[in-house]
Amino acid sequence: MAPQGHFMSLTPIILLLSRNLRMKSAQDLTRPLRVLVVEDDLVNQRVTTANLSGHEITMAGTGTEALAALRCEKFAGTSDVSALPDLVLLDLFLPDMTGEEVCRRIRGMAGGAAVLPVVAYTASQEPMDVDSAREAGMIACLGKPLDLQALRQALRGVRPDLAARLVLGGRGLPGQQAPSAMSGIGRSGSARPMSSQGLNHAASSPYTAHSSGVSASSEEEWAGLRTALGTAGWAEAVEIFREDSQRYVAAISAAAAAEDWSALAAAAHKLAGCSGSLQQKALKNHASRLERQCRGPAPTLARNLLAELETHWKTSLRQLEG
Repeated sequence: MAPQGHFMSLTPIILLLSRNLRMKSAQDLTRPLRVLVVEDDLVNQRVTTANLSGHEITMAGTGTEALAALRCEKFAGTSDVSALPDLVLLDLFLPDMTGEEVCRRIRGMAGGAAVLPVVAYTASQEPMDVDSAREAGMIACLGKPLDLQALRQALRGVRPDLAARLVLGGRGLPGQQAPSAMSGIGRSGSARPMSSQGLNHAASSPYTAHSSGVSASSEEEWAGLRTALGTAGWAEAVEIFREDSQRYVAAISAAAAAEDWSALAAAAHKLAGCSGSLQQKALKNHASRLERQCRGPAPTLARNLLAELETHWKTSLRQLEG
């Protein structure tokens, strides 16, 4: 039985994926994956890129940017899926539209883009989110930070060739040297707009704690993340987290005062995502609990969690900046 969030039934989309597979040579089996990552949070952008070290990453900060990337001259209308990104990793909560809407629009595109494997990755693993991802046409719904083992398992039932190449990429492709910095990311909180002439690719140094496929302890994950990002990259990620998390905590407080439970849930979701990516599990879990409370039948009880949330947040800042 597949784990929760993996959709392994043979849907028409999955059958189309198999039918349109174009593996032209043995060399394709060792080619890095081309991954379109749709993510607006800067911390998550950096950590996801580190986690996918060795592969070609295109980053889109909004659903509009992601759709524009797939409509660009290089890809528009092509029926050859080997000319397209191999995989789309899609956040469900984007600034301009939901991930489900992005996926539905991808499924409505002409050519091979319509049958691309789309995987949701989100800080929320609530049943309603898993169900909505499935209904929109995604092949799996994974948590944050991205778990390569779970991603490989999701791909095996649809595109085993991609699953095999993900293993190779995670271990470092022979003869490949990935750049140490991620390009195409703006400090404003979204990716640099895509050029109509093509895509901006990015990669990063190896993230061995995850890419090895070994179940690592929190300490090993922490060390692996710091190594992957490098000294300067780690410092930048922590600074981004400090600024963004402060904004999310303030938004949570303001939403609670206004009894705007939808806005509170959205801010808590963002806080859970960026804190989880930096291995701040206590803060992530508490923010996720707050989000669930706000989305449930008794949102007013969320007020009881606010004081403890601030304690977890300050503890995370001390740990990250220490």
